Amino acid sequence: MNIAPNQFIDDLCAVVGETYVRTDDDSLTYYGTDWTRFIDPDPLAIVFPGSLEEVVKIIEAARHHQ
Repeated sequence: MNIAPNQFIDDLCAVVGETYVRTDDDSLTYYGTDWTRFIDPDPLAIVFPGSLEEVVKIIEAARHHQ
């Protein structure tokens, strides 16, 4: 990431609102599980977008911070 992970989380919260960005251990474990067991994900956050526009903005933020 080019910018600190906290800045990325802040950007995600600005897109969807703090309520829809989860970073707690329980959420990261539950939602960050690959049920096929092919990979072992290590998510920074779980994001619940409410619209296609938010999805686009999330992808733009991810590309900016990669």
